[in-house]
Amino acid sequence: MYFQNTQEFLSLFSGYEEQGYFDPIPLQDRKVAFSIKRPYPENIRYKPPKKENGDPDNVVAMWVIYAHPEESKEEITPRHVPIRARSVNFSRYLHNRFDYDFNDHENCPTQSSIETSKATPRPIDLEYIDEFFYDHELRQFVDETGNVLTPLNFLNRLYQEHCDTVHWLKGIKLRFKLISRSKAIGIVSLIITLLINMLKSVFGRTLEVNDTLSAYYRGYRAEEFKKLTTDSLNIFGYKASKSVIVLFCIIIILVCIGKYTYGLNKYYFELIVNSEILSIIHAIFLLWILDSIVPQILFHILNLFIRFRKYIMLAKIKTN
Repeated sequence: MYFQNTQEFLSLFSGYEEQGYFDPIPLQDRKVAFSIKRPYPENIRYKPPKKENGDPDNVVAMWVIYAHPEESKEEITPRHVPIRARSVNFSRYLHNRFDYDFNDHENCPTQSSIETSKATPRPIDLEYIDEFFYDHELRQFVDETGNVLTPLNFLNRLYQEHCDTVHWLKGIKLRFKLISRSKAIGIVSLIITLLINMLKSVFGRTLEVNDTLSAYYRGYRAEEFKKLTTDSLNIFGYKASKSVIVLFCIIIILVCIGKYTYGLNKYYFELIVNSEILSIIHAIFLLWILDSIVPQILFHILNLFIRFRKYIMLAKIKTN
């Protein structure tokens, strides 16, 4: 009655190629699970980086996990098999590389398309924990409200809701949905999203994962935490992210305002200002703190929250 391998499960989704899905990959760490990808539509606000031939680098990647009875601590019946899923923004080039190599003209997206993409809103990664299940009697998916979905309609829903996160109105609704799914999990997931966005927007870092679910359940690996050269500038001989340099300038301005308004330690402040060497040393040290230490601290905090979310999920399963 139950699916015994991923190929049996994938057979439900026949015809996925005609709808634009490609590259189905069985997941190695689950008995019945797969990932699949699909390009973003042209008519949304987000514009993915593209290669020289016009092919998009970033696509929508979806993970679908069938909760097989042998792997689940929940009581599962053939009419109510839990389905867990994710839909994320996925870079085909960066998922197994450290950085962009613009000399790799065949595979790497162009620098101009990367800059264009940064100016557009990036879709939010979505997780589905208790929202879908598979009914073996109907041979269809069913959502939490009882709506029956064909396998392809199920994939289309994962795809469309991810794309809708950049819609000015639908995106707001989906953000509230992230919180309302489960209060504790929703709040922790929101904090995780905020930390990821902070690392990207404020500290110029990106998180590019391989095609597995390990990041979602166990956190990100050190090699998946990257600072891209496209986001870096050189100041005082130190190469730092553009956004970090902006943050550095803001801090310097605030210190000067504080000095003028509240009279900070006059001697030490003037000693730094009047010495070119001390000014450069302090500037580089502050840049190093902002560009290396603070992002690493936030990265470890991010992984702590991811593990905390897993703990909440396991606790929830045991109490159900």
